[in-house]
Amino acid sequence: MFSVRTYLILMNVIVLCLLFPTASGYYWNKITELRDVQLENTINSHRASLEAKGTAVIQSMSLSIHEAVAGFDFSFINILVTQVVAQDDDLKQCMLFDLKGQVFAHNDQALVGSVVLLPGKDKLNHLFIEHFSAATNSSSLVDVIYSQDKTMFVGSAVYNGQKLWGVLRCGYSTQVLKEEIQSTRDHWQNELVSIKNTFITFTLLFFLIAVVFSLLFTDRFVRAIEKLNKGVNQISNGDLTHIIETDGLLVKELGLFANYFNQMTNNLSVSRQKLDEYNQTLEQTVKLRTHELEAINEELSAFSYSVSHDLRAPLRAINGMSTALDEDCSDMLSEEGKRYLERIQKATIKMDELISGMLTLSRAGQTEIKKVEVNLSDAIKNTVASLRREQPDKANNITIEPGLAAVADYKLVNIVIDNLVSNAWKYSSKNDKIEIEIGALAEDKNVFFIRDNGAGFNMEYASKLFIPFQRLHASSDFEGTGIGLATVSRIINRHLGKIWAESEVGKGSTFFFSFTPTDLGASNPD
Repeated sequence: MFSVRTYLILMNVIVLCLLFPTASGYYWNKITELRDVQLENTINSHRASLEAKGTAVIQSMSLSIHEAVAGFDFSFINILVTQVVAQDDDLKQCMLFDLKGQVFAHNDQALVGSVVLLPGKDKLNHLFIEHFSAATNSSSLVDVIYSQDKTMFVGSAVYNGQKLWGVLRCGYSTQVLKEEIQSTRDHWQNELVSIKNTFITFTLLFFLIAVVFSLLFTDRFVRAIEKLNKGVNQISNGDLTHIIETDGLLVKELGLFANYFNQMTNNLSVSRQKLDEYNQTLEQTVKLRTHELEAINEELSAFSYSVSHDLRAPLRAINGMSTALDEDCSDMLSEEGKRYLERIQKATIKMDELISGMLTLSRAGQTEIKKVEVNLSDAIKNTVASLRREQPDKANNITIEPGLAAVADYKLVNIVIDNLVSNAWKYSSKNDKIEIEIGALAEDKNVFFIRDNGAGFNMEYASKLFIPFQRLHASSDFEGTGIGLATVSRIINRHLGKIWAESEVGKGSTFFFSFTPTDLGASNPD
């Protein structure tokens, strides 16, 4: 990971490396474009000068040659051509020939009478024949063509009356023109080298100055960051009395950041002071509540012992005496007396069940939880097998999803399973056939359900389901103590899970539960 200094230097260098080549390329292109434009203008100027000179000469000669051709005075034309060539160093040759290519005048007298290229094979001749054959004003019929042998040919059509007779053609050397053009190019090349050297020098100088200023700015900025970082580090180590100085932080935003941090530190310091005071009060409160809780636990332990031993002993005595009375003196009792005796025996059994349920509920809240992976499917099968043994003649169809598992306390889980499955069996037992389905939700395999086809209940009273001794059905309809579901709820709450139910009178019930925190169960009555 880069430091701030390295990062800023790299960013500045990258920006400069991108900026300078771009700017340099732009300005260099502008300079070369200016060079090319001026060079082209110079070349065109030289060329136009030479073409104007040749055009003027041949137009001047054409005025005299037209009259001479009309009078067949070709000796005059030869003298004129020779004198014009002799007076102009750039003019290398000049000749007059007819449409058949026969030369009638030439600055080289040896070529008079010879034949040049026929019309149609000579570019200049062909041009005049194609374009000027019907013309009448010979002074405007001039054209210029450059050949590959450094010669500029200037031609003019020659008429005999209204009829095209031949062509006057003069050849100018372009060597001087080429030398002037080359001289201009050499001059510009030297200028470009000089400009390039100057431009490179100023660019490097500017780049060096930019780097120096960038390093200076980076150093100041980094020192400000280091100062701010040092202050923040002291605060993070717990020194809430430290104040970050805003002088020398270079930029406004860093100063604002320091002020905000100082304000936050001050608030933290005040909060810490209040928290320390609260902690002291809380420690005293915790000690007091712990002492009270220990006393309550001792009382609960004593109560549990009393319930388990002191209350059950009289119950066993009452139950034993009533049993002996029934066995030894039943023939001495009237039918009404026998009913009273039966009610006494059932009441003692009921009281014993209540005591067992209360002990189970008490232990469910006090037992230390030891979590392991529990196979719920096996636990459910064991409970179902026990219920079938108790009522072997009862038709039933119980579906258990295989592989159900949860991480929870093994003993407490079995209490939950035993109560929920037994409830589903009990409240479905008045049907011709018991239908129970046990599985996990498809959207969350940690949420389990037990669905039955039993009596169901009114959801308006669902809040009473998990309160001890609260029942939604009469004891004459379904036996029970009203403690089982309260015990189940306490066990599941200790596992941080949830339990809730959905039901409709006469259409069965579905109990949902989990042993881990879950977002499901929005319809949970509690």
